[in-house]
Amino acid sequence: MEKRAAELESILGMRPEIRVTSGDTAAIVQEAAGEGLEPTLVAVGRRGLGAVQHLALGSVSSGVLRAVSGPVLIVPPPIQE
Repeated sequence: MEKRAAELESILGMRPEIRVTSGDTAAIVQEAAGEGLEPTLVAVGRRGLGAVQHLALGSVSSGVLRAVSGPVLIVPPPIQE
C-alpha cells in the first residue's frame, strides 16, 4: 500500500492517508470522511456483482454512498474481454 500511496502522491501532489481497520465499512468510511475540515472525495471500488448477489451480500459502495454526506466516486470494475 505504501508503494501505491507514493505513486498517487506523485500524480496528485499530496499523499493519501492509509488506514487499516475492521468493522462496518460504510460507517468507518463515513467517520474518516468527516474528520477533515476540507471537503473530501471518497472513492470506492465496486465488484460488479449481479442483482441476486447484490441483494444477498449487500454493497459496500451503496452503503458508503448513503452514509457519506460529501462527494462519492464509485469506480466500476475493469471490462473483461
